[in-house]
Amino acid sequence: MKIFARRLLFLTLFCSVAFPQSPGDDFRSLQVDASKVIGEIHSFQGLNGPPTPVMAGLPDLVERYKELRVGQVRTHDFMGPTEIDSKFDQDNSFLAWLIPDPAQRAGVVKAGNASVIFPDWAAGPQKPASYNFATTDKVIAGIRASGAELYYRIGRSFGANVNPPPDFDKFANVVKHIAMHYNQGWRMAFTITLPIGNSGMNRRFSGLALLNSFTRCMKERLGP
Repeated sequence: MKIFARRLLFLTLFCSVAFPQSPGDDFRSLQVDASKVIGEIHSFQGLNGPPTPVMAGLPDLVERYKELRVGQVRTHDFMGPTEIDSKFDQDNSFLAWLIPDPAQRAGVVKAGNASVIFPDWAAGPQKPASYNFATTDKVIAGIRASGAELYYRIGRSFGANVNPPPDFDKFANVVKHIAMHYNQGWRMAFTITLPIGNSGMNRRFSGLALLNSFTRCMKERLGP
């Protein structure tokens, strides 16, 4: 494998030297006058992953995020925190591939299941006692402490269950109450992305139906 990679690299470098590209119809000249300001370059320093550890043994990176000037953190693959109804199983093949060590995986499974926001699907979404915000609050506080804004992704982590919510309207109602919980505090932007595809749910269910439920619930609370 290493020999193949070296040969491929050599061939790529050889072709770049042996067959140099010359300006033509497919290229255009670009001139920059650094003495003039005509706009602002938007930050590309957004990322997935919290600055606080997602599992035991990892470092706290709040200060490093500050030094890097991370502008935005998307709540993707947080392994429990910020997720609504994720279920983690020790024997999940994807989770086993991601975390091969059984002991380490067991710790992630235990912590993940203990930190989801709406752990009991039979609970009522109108009742504050139905929600488990403690761990998510700490994770979001870490993001804010790093100076980054929050991009709150609705979905599940890689290695969690993939079955769709049994009741889209109820799921959307839970999302609405999560938005209410956080918007009453930090007034952060609340961005919704559908929990399909790499968000870890089954692609076979209708994302449009879930979006309709989200839109209806959000309009009821936040207006059009």
